[in-house]
Amino acid sequence: METDSVNDDSTLDAQGQMVTTDIRNTNEITNIPPNNDDQQTWFSSAQDSSSWAVPFSTPGFDATFSSVLSGNDLEQWPVYTNASAQGPDAFAALTPPDAAFVLPTITVPQVERLESTVWAHVEPHYRTESSTAAQSSASSSRSTKSSTADHIADLQNGLTRDSQATKQLVQVFFSAIHPHWPILHAPTFKIEDASNDLLGSMLMLASWLQGLSDHVELAPLVFDAVTATLLGPSPFSGSNIQPAPLHTLQALLLCIVYMTGCRTTDGMLARAVHLNGILISHCRHQGIFSGQYTGHGTEDAEDSPFASWLVQEQLHRLAFFVLRIDAFLSLLVDLPPSVRYQEISIPLPKSAHLWTAASKDERRKLQWNEPAGREKARFCFLVRDALDHEYHHQLHYHLTEIDYHLGLCSFQAGIWETAQEAHSCDSDELVTSSRPRDYVEKWRSHLDLWRANMENDCQLWQNYFSAPTRSADDNCAPLSIILWHYSALILHAPLKLLQGQGCCFKCRSGTSGARRKNKVRYRGWIKSSCARIAVWNAAQIVKVVTLEFANETSPTRLRLNPLAIVGLLKSAIVVCSFAFYTRACAVCTGGPPIDQVYLFDAADDNPRLVKWIEHGDGPAEWEPLSAPVCRCKVFHLANWFLRALAREKTAETEFKAFLDGLGKI
Repeated sequence: METDSVNDDSTLDAQGQMVTTDIRNTNEITNIPPNNDDQQTWFSSAQDSSSWAVPFSTPGFDATFSSVLSGNDLEQWPVYTNASAQGPDAFAALTPPDAAFVLPTITVPQVERLESTVWAHVEPHYRTESSTAAQSSASSSRSTKSSTADHIADLQNGLTRDSQATKQLVQVFFSAIHPHWPILHAPTFKIEDASNDLLGSMLMLASWLQGLSDHVELAPLVFDAVTATLLGPSPFSGSNIQPAPLHTLQALLLCIVYMTGCRTTDGMLARAVHLNGILISHCRHQGIFSGQYTGHGTEDAEDSPFASWLVQEQLHRLAFFVLRIDAFLSLLVDLPPSVRYQEISIPLPKSAHLWTAASKDERRKLQWNEPAGREKARFCFLVRDALDHEYHHQLHYHLTEIDYHLGLCSFQAGIWETAQEAHSCDSDELVTSSRPRDYVEKWRSHLDLWRANMENDCQLWQNYFSAPTRSADDNCAPLSIILWHYSALILHAPLKLLQGQGCCFKCRSGTSGARRKNKVRYRGWIKSSCARIAVWNAAQIVKVVTLEFANETSPTRLRLNPLAIVGLLKSAIVVCSFAFYTRACAVCTGGPPIDQVYLFDAADDNPRLVKWIEHGDGPAEWEPLSAPVCRCKVFHLANWFLRALAREKTAETEFKAFLDGLGKI
């Protein structure tokens, strides 16, 4: 079918102050000036190390992904910039004083590491007997413990705990990042007591958020130290895997958060998914999801009830925020979540107010303000009751914003399963009678009830759209709203079909049979109420994202919201797909003007919106352009989304690829 598809090349329009070291005082935080002389003192690095380093690729980290040895492996070796520091070296005499670089000094363990890695990639029949023996000797000379210690020592040498820059970045972490990922106890945190991996991950995230370049050099050291600790000894070493320390698991979670923030870097999102699997595995096997963790840190807290409470709550928060990052990654890469709500057999996290208690006396006073029954109700049963049609209208417990947000995260597994069944071309080939629409309607009712309860308890939508929010959980307000509408969009829109991607081996692109079948499915979706529901939810996502773009006080919140840009991209695909095959305005239909529905302003119970969703009568107005969502306005809609997506080049490129294929199904 020949159509007037959009040409993206022709249509695109051109368009210090110091801080205190008290981490509880969040009002004195300012951005660290980029040219501050002190900003580099928190991270020790050789002057010319950048000539060797390739970000995020080091021996320990590459071993996790089974990559081959390359020049990047020299990144961890010490590179000296003056002769006095270099000491006696046979290569020094060969290097002229005005040389552009100085060759690194290689120690015996590094030579053994290099030989071991090189011989691992040489075919056995090319190895001589002497080389094989040498390799065996080199391998046996270094234990796994020493390798792990090397990585930890590298990280330790790269950190300067007592520098002002370190204190500033820790302050930035607790003022800007901690409200989004409150897995640590801020009042009792001390830089001097923090483990190297946890402190390094905190500084790495804060440096990235501030736009500094130091995080690029620090990230490989943190990744190496964390993965070396978690991967444990070789399965052939005869050693048992020891439970991972709590601080290492917390550091790994922060590393994954960092990777989602750097997701536009090539391969970073795939590594985040890989490390997320390692983190979930440790949480499962160490009993963190079930509240049975007895690893490192718990024995030190047995003699102090307050210390025991702190450790227990940090474990619970780790479990819930692993559930959260797992749900986010599922949406980012369109894969099923790994964590199921049935696994989370622990109480909800303490309220943000109680989590600020700095002493046992303060905790005792604040404990009285906690909702009754919160300590005993387990998360898995709360979600089970919410999804039970027999009881979900009788839920009487009061939840906070973060509780509802975590509930939405726990829904993602069921939503993904339902969307796969509903939008699969093979759903009609099952032996048993299948009505995917029934499952979609069931999950839509779950989402509708969850939103109604959320609005009744927290007034989330009302507060966000009417006035600035000020509660401790406000940072999750735009994220929760986007997550709710994104969940509804996934249920009602066949995103793979709209993007020209096959859902199974039978509908691979390029075959005539698949093209005919996909065209029928595409047109059927356009005419259904599901398409109009998806368009309305897309408009609500765009409404939140544009408000976040315009809010000068929320650039940090926007950077820490991994769903904003991807939600905007998927919304653009849904809206432009619908508009391309829809003739609804008076100009296109040739009929009299019809009352239009305003997608941004219409509430879900608006009578005009309800009528439009059910029958499709009349046009839907896209308020930012004052234009209908109609075929005659596809050009303008596409350009509007291209300008909005220009903030992230990968999303912009993906949308351009979609526009190139629009109308070719």
